This record gives sequence, structure tokens and C-alpha cells, in this order.
Amino acid sequence: MPSPKSNRTLVLAEKGQHVYDTSKNSDKENITTLFTVNAAGEYAPLLTIFKYKRMSTEVLDNVPNGWGVGKTDKGWMTGESFYEYVANVFIPYLKEKEIELPVI
Repeated sequence: MPSPKSNRTLVLAEKGQHVYDTSKNSDKENITTLFTVNAAGEYAPLLTIFKYKRMSTEVLDNVPNGWGVGKTDKGWMTGESFYEYVANVFIPYLKEKEIELPVI
């Protein structure tokens, strides 16, 4: 299924199911969540990105232990937020689980 923003990008989805829920001029905020799963179906800690200038203490107090949380201007994943997740959440998770490096 082609992405609505580009004819060059493909999205894997169940046939006949809507993948995108988009609207223009919406007052809704964006939240992005990164899931990292291995071939055995085991999840690494998640990363959730919020559209905030300052992260609220309510959000920080309710994030499950070990999960990553971040903020960007639009609530979307950026190169910087991905790097921070890998360096501060994913690599420590791999070391804690004694997973041999490198990983793909």
C-alpha cells in the first residue's frame, strides 16, 4: 500500500484495513511510539515521543520502568530522539540482558 505522502514508500498492513488516520488543521497532538521486537517476539523497552516543550511530571511518573520517553516539537521521531533512545535505553537494555553485540 503506498504511503499517502509518497508513492515511493510502502507500508505493510492487512489488506483492506486503513493504516493512516490523518486530518488537516487538527488540534490533536501527535504521539509516536517505537516498538523494538526480536525474531522470538520479545520486546525491548519502548520509546514514546510526545509533542511537548516541557515534559510534564505526570507523564514521567507514569512511564513504566525502563521505557524511554522523549519530546519533540511535533511529537514525531527525529534522528536526535532515536539516538537518545539507542544510547540511553536500548544499549543499557542489551547489556542488562547480556545480549551479544553487535545486533541488527
